[in-house]
Amino acid sequence: MGLLPEAEWQTFYDKLKEPLDISFRVNSIDKYRERTLEKIQRLIEQIHKDPQMVGKAPEKVKWYPN
Repeated sequence: MGLLPEAEWQTFYDKLKEPLDISFRVNSIDKYRERTLEKIQRLIEQIHKDPQMVGKAPEKVKWYPN
């Protein structure tokens, strides 16, 4: 197909096999917003307690308001 040099094909293909990060957004006008955020915070706290999950806990996006 000629999308990239043959020498780079295997590296590109290997990257496609890696899992993607997960993201989600809590709607600011949702009537259950606060409850949802509290549940997410409790989940994050549990993830931080698990040594196998070091560096894998979700984080807020710094540039996104609230």
